[in-house]
Amino acid sequence: MKQAVVGILAAGAAAAWLLAAISGFAMLRHLAPHRTLGWMVFHGIAWFDPDNFTPAAAPWRRRFVAGFVAFFVCVLGAIAVGALLS
Repeated sequence: MKQAVVGILAAGAAAAWLLAAISGFAMLRHLAPHRTLGWMVFHGIAWFDPDNFTPAAAPWRRRFVAGFVAFFVCVLGAIAVGALLS
C-alpha cells in the first residue's frame, strides 16, 4: 500500500512539475520590457513577482505558482508517507 501511495504522489509531483515548466515557458512571451531571459535565469525568485511580467501573463503566473505549490505538497506528502509507513 505504501508503494502505491508514494507512486501516486510521485506521479502528482511529476504532473505538477510539468505544469509549472509549461507555464514558465509560456510566461517568457510576456516578460516586462525591463527584463531579459538571462536576468530571469539568474534571479529565480523573480518568476514569482508579477512586476517582471506584463498583465497578459497573469493566468500563466497563477498556473505556475499552483504547479510549484502542488509539486512541493506531493513531495512532502511522499516523504511523510514513506516515513510514517516504514
